[in-house]
Amino acid sequence: MVEPAVADPGAAYHAAQDAALRGSSALAALWPNGVARIYSVAPHNAPLPYLIIGDDQILEDSDDCVSASEINSNVHVWTKPEPPDVQLGRQIAGLVRSILADAGLPISGFDLVLAQFVDARHLTDPDGSSHAVLAFRYLVTAIP
Repeated sequence: MVEPAVADPGAAYHAAQDAALRGSSALAALWPNGVARIYSVAPHNAPLPYLIIGDDQILEDSDDCVSASEINSNVHVWTKPEPPDVQLGRQIAGLVRSILADAGLPISGFDLVLAQFVDARHLTDPDGSSHAVLAFRYLVTAIP
C-alpha cells in the first residue's frame, strides 16, 4: 500500500507570515525609514530594530480523513537597549502579535483552522540589545 503524500505547510506558512508583516503599514511606520526590516537570517551588523522569522516547528497531525499539521512559530524582535527603543520593541511585538494571531492569515494550499498567540518573552541579550520572542501556534489542513 502506498502512503499518500503529506502536504508540508512550512514554505507556504513562511511566505504568508512574511507577506502579512511586510504588508502592515502600522508595523512599517515604527521604523525610521518606514520599511520594516524582516529577515530569515539577519545580515552581520544589521541595524536595529529588526525581526527574524522562520524559526518554526511543523508537527504532523493528519488522520485517515485529512492531511493536517500543527505549526509552532517564533518571531524574534531585536531593538537597541536605550530608551525609547526598549518600548519600541514592545510596540513592535504587540503589532506582530495582532498581525499573526489573525485567523485570516492566508496560507496558500491550506485552510487555517486555528491561529493562536501563545506567549511573549522580553529579554536582554548578552550584547545589551533588547530581544522579544513571540510564540504562535497554528493548526492547518491541506486543501485537497
